[in-house]
Amino acid sequence: MGANLSSATKRPRAHTQTAGAEAKIKHHVSSTLNYWDDPGDGSRPTPIILDKGGVVNKRPHRPYTFLVTDITGDEDKYLLDTNGFQYSGCGINPFPPTSPHIAV
Repeated sequence: MGANLSSATKRPRAHTQTAGAEAKIKHHVSSTLNYWDDPGDGSRPTPIILDKGGVVNKRPHRPYTFLVTDITGDEDKYLLDTNGFQYSGCGINPFPPTSPHIAV
Protein backbone atom coordinates (compact mmCIF):
# COMPACT_ATOMS: atom_id res chain seq x y z
CA MET A 1 0.00 0.00 0.00
CA GLY A 2 1.38 3.44 -0.83
CA ALA A 3 0.88 5.21 2.47
CA ASN A 4 2.25 8.70 2.22
CA LEU A 5 3.91 8.91 5.62
CA SER A 6 6.96 10.90 6.61
CA SER A 7 9.72 8.40 7.46
CA ALA A 8 10.96 10.46 10.41
CA THR A 9 7.65 11.09 12.17
CA LYS A 10 5.32 8.43 10.69
CA ARG A 11 2.72 11.18 10.36
CA PRO A 12 0.79 11.75 7.13
CA ARG A 13 1.94 14.54 4.86
CA ALA A 14 -0.64 17.08 3.72
CA HIS A 15 -1.31 17.29 -0.01
CA THR A 16 -2.16 20.56 -1.70
CA GLN A 17 -4.88 20.67 -4.31
CA THR A 18 -5.19 23.89 -6.28
CA ALA A 19 -8.63 25.04 -7.38
CA GLY A 20 -8.44 28.42 -9.07
CA ALA A 21 -6.57 30.94 -6.91
CA GLU A 22 -7.27 29.03 -3.71
CA ALA A 23 -5.13 26.09 -2.48
CA LYS A 24 -6.86 23.39 -0.46
CA ILE A 25 -4.86 21.16 1.85
CA LYS A 26 -5.80 17.48 2.09
CA HIS A 27 -5.67 16.07 5.61
CA HIS A 28 -4.91 12.36 5.46
CA VAL A 29 -4.93 10.61 8.84
CA SER A 30 -3.10 7.49 9.97
CA SER A 31 -5.42 5.40 12.13
CA THR A 32 -5.66 1.96 13.69
CA LEU A 33 -8.82 -0.04 12.98
CA ASN A 34 -9.58 -3.20 14.96
CA TYR A 35 -11.02 -6.17 13.05
CA TRP A 36 -12.32 -9.45 14.42
CA ASP A 37 -9.56 -12.04 14.51
CA ASP A 38 -11.35 -15.09 13.11
CA PRO A 39 -9.72 -18.22 14.59
CA GLY A 40 -10.26 -20.01 11.26
CA ASP A 41 -11.51 -23.21 12.84
CA GLY A 42 -15.16 -22.79 11.81
CA SER A 43 -16.34 -22.02 15.35
CA ARG A 44 -19.09 -19.46 15.82
CA PRO A 45 -17.98 -16.01 17.01
CA THR A 46 -18.53 -14.97 20.61
CA PRO A 47 -21.81 -12.99 20.73
CA ILE A 48 -21.75 -9.24 21.17
CA ILE A 49 -24.11 -8.32 24.02
CA LEU A 50 -26.08 -5.07 23.94
CA ASP A 51 -27.88 -4.07 27.14
CA LYS A 52 -28.62 -1.04 29.29
CA GLY A 53 -25.10 -1.20 30.75
CA GLY A 54 -23.48 -0.83 27.34
CA VAL A 55 -21.84 -3.14 24.83
CA VAL A 56 -19.88 -6.25 25.78
CA ASN A 57 -17.63 -7.49 23.00
CA LYS A 58 -15.25 -10.28 24.04
CA ARG A 59 -14.34 -11.29 20.49
CA PRO A 60 -10.60 -11.34 19.81
CA HIS A 61 -9.53 -8.45 17.60
CA ARG A 62 -6.42 -7.64 15.61
CA PRO A 63 -5.31 -4.01 15.00
CA TYR A 64 -4.46 -2.86 11.47
CA THR A 65 -2.95 0.52 10.63
CA PHE A 66 -4.45 2.38 7.66
CA LEU A 67 -4.08 5.74 6.00
CA VAL A 68 -7.54 7.34 5.92
CA THR A 69 -7.64 9.48 2.79
CA ASP A 70 -9.30 12.89 2.71
CA ILE A 71 -11.54 12.91 -0.38
CA THR A 72 -12.65 16.52 0.02
CA GLY A 73 -13.25 17.94 -3.45
CA ASP A 74 -13.22 14.49 -5.03
CA GLU A 75 -16.50 13.16 -3.63
CA ASP A 76 -18.00 12.66 -7.10
CA LYS A 77 -15.22 10.17 -7.96
CA TYR A 78 -16.41 7.65 -5.34
CA LEU A 79 -19.42 5.53 -6.26
CA LEU A 80 -21.23 2.81 -4.34
CA ASP A 81 -20.81 0.25 -7.13
CA THR A 82 -17.05 0.74 -7.47
CA ASN A 83 -15.88 1.86 -4.01
CA GLY A 84 -18.43 0.38 -1.60
CA PHE A 85 -19.53 3.84 -0.44
CA GLN A 86 -20.78 7.02 -2.01
CA TYR A 87 -20.92 10.58 -0.76
CA SER A 88 -24.54 11.67 -0.62
CA GLY A 89 -24.31 15.26 0.58
CA CYS A 90 -25.84 18.29 -1.11
CA GLY A 91 -29.14 16.55 -1.88
CA ILE A 92 -27.62 13.86 -4.11
CA ASN A 93 -29.55 10.58 -3.87
CA PRO A 94 -27.04 7.69 -4.18
CA PHE A 95 -29.82 5.23 -4.98
CA PRO A 96 -31.66 5.47 -8.30
CA PRO A 97 -35.47 5.00 -8.16
CA THR A 98 -35.11 1.36 -9.31
CA SER A 99 -32.47 0.47 -6.70
CA PRO A 100 -33.11 -2.70 -4.64
CA HIS A 101 -31.74 -0.81 -1.60
CA ILE A 102 -34.86 1.36 -1.33
CA ALA A 103 -37.70 -0.02 0.79
CA VAL A 104 -41.07 0.98 -0.65
